[in-house]
Amino acid sequence: MSESIRRLTACTSVAILLAAGLSGGGTASGADLSNPSFEDGLNHWTTTGTVLIDDDGFSGASSVRLIPSSDQTAEASQRVEGLQPQTRYTLAARVWTNDHLVPPILGIRKGAQIDKASGWVAITDSGRWLERRFEVFTEVDQTSLDIYLRAWKTSRTAMVKFDDLRLIRGRIDPPAADPG
Repeated sequence: MSESIRRLTACTSVAILLAAGLSGGGTASGADLSNPSFEDGLNHWTTTGTVLIDDDGFSGASSVRLIPSSDQTAEASQRVEGLQPQTRYTLAARVWTNDHLVPPILGIRKGAQIDKASGWVAITDSGRWLERRFEVFTEVDQTSLDIYLRAWKTSRTAMVKFDDLRLIRGRIDPPAADPG
C-alpha cells in the first residue's frame, strides 16, 4: 500500500471518528440514567411487584427481570433530572420476553409533552433480545421525566427483561442488524 493511500485512510478514519462524536449519539447532557444496565442491582430504581436482577444480560452481566402475576403488574421506574425543556430525547433499551403475548413495556411519563410507551414483540421474537426505542419532547419548563419498565399483570407464566437503557438528547442512528 502506498504512503498516500495510508495517509488518506488515516485521515478518513479520523474524520469518521470525529463525525461519530459530534452526531448527537451521546447520553443526555447532565441527565444520565443511573444504573442503566443493572450492574449495581436495583439501586436508583423504584419497583413494584416481582422485580429481580437476572445474571443473563444483553450487555454486561446483569439485566432486570419483571415477573407479572394475575393480580399484580411488575414495574421498575426512575426519575431522570437535568433535562432541557422543549428538547427531543430518544429512549432506547434492549428488551426480552419468553411470551410474545406479555411484551416488555418501555415508557416515559411525567415530563414529556405526551406520555409515551412501546410494547410489542413478534411471535418469532420471543426468547431473544431486541432493541426498542422512541423519541419524545420535554414539556415547556420541564427538566425531568420518569422512565418506566413494565410487565402487565397476567395469568400467563411470563417474564420480561430489560438491559442497556439509554436516554440520548436528540436522535440516535438506526441500530445495526443483530447477529444471526
